[in-house]
Amino acid sequence: DDGHPGGYDWPGIGRAAGRPNARLVPVPRGLLKLVAGINWALSAMLGYAPMLSPGKVRELGQPDWLADNAEFTRATGWRPRIGLEQGVRELFA
Repeated sequence: DDGHPGGYDWPGIGRAAGRPNARLVPVPRGLLKLVAGINWALSAMLGYAPMLSPGKVRELGQPDWLADNAEFTRATGWRPRIGLEQGVRELFA
């Protein structure tokens, strides 16, 4: 949680990543599950870590991911110094 009120939606993440006109492409959940299942099976057979797994599909379908650091901040005094936009910029620099 970088303190942004209400967190970020996908368009907000696109703006933070410097892609304000990025399009959201809806992919049917069933198709994602199928691809994830195939990828999971192949990763087990070929010995690699799957990028798309059934668990990741569940995460991608979650409508309201939001972290709240308030209790941690009260206990430790720690506050994030880097917001999403700066973090993404530094990640890809």
